[in-house]
Amino acid sequence: MVLPDLSLIIDSLRADSIEPKLYPEAAGWKDSSSGGFLAPGEKLVDVVSRDYHVLESLGASYEEMADMASRVLKHEDAKCVPHVVKLGFWSRLFGKSVVESVKSVELYDSARFTSTLMSSMGQQSCPWGCTRDVFGYSPYGSVEVLIRWKLNGEDTFPSLLSDYTDVMMKSLEGGSPIETWFEKNGVMFGGNRRVLYLSSYLIVTDLTPHLIATHHFFEGDACYRTDPTRLAEVIRSKK
Repeated sequence: MVLPDLSLIIDSLRADSIEPKLYPEAAGWKDSSSGGFLAPGEKLVDVVSRDYHVLESLGASYEEMADMASRVLKHEDAKCVPHVVKLGFWSRLFGKSVVESVKSVELYDSARFTSTLMSSMGQQSCPWGCTRDVFGYSPYGSVEVLIRWKLNGEDTFPSLLSDYTDVMMKSLEGGSPIETWFEKNGVMFGGNRRVLYLSSYLIVTDLTPHLIATHHFFEGDACYRTDPTRLAEVIRSKK
């Protein structure tokens, strides 16, 4: 495993012009992400540098990590079908169509992990303005896979997501505004995207492989970060 020189990676980031686009609801970019690629206060160079050293410790290249992310996406697409009962409920909460796994997991350990695939009506473009990818990945995103730990072998919603779901349903029926709950629980940006992120062990979007392979970027601690250590753990969990 050979990683590029870190200084060359940092030079390629064009951080001065790209970083402002990466924050939630970034001003001046028509395709800004409500959830953001970086949390407020994070710095692009710091995030990329930190993950570079993580890859050194994992003994993995960016190409290998991008392939892992791509395998998660392809696996979910192949093993999932629409779960009609949940579509209306989740669409009301998140404005997305949702697909639940209905077959046994083969890519990773199904006794430890469970997954949900969510699809958005819109597309998120690459902040670097890419329209092609030399590795064959998409420079656009509209799908995400959320992977959660199972508790004693059972799929359970994390308490934060369960609490949010209850409050959101009451809000839709005329209860207290959901913004009050966000503030109380420290969800200061990203709204329901942040709740899903905090309730997941790992998130992979269909923009993730491109960002990793081409821009050496796993994203910051906002709403869509694909943690490299957790990605490797999930993929390597299957014996």
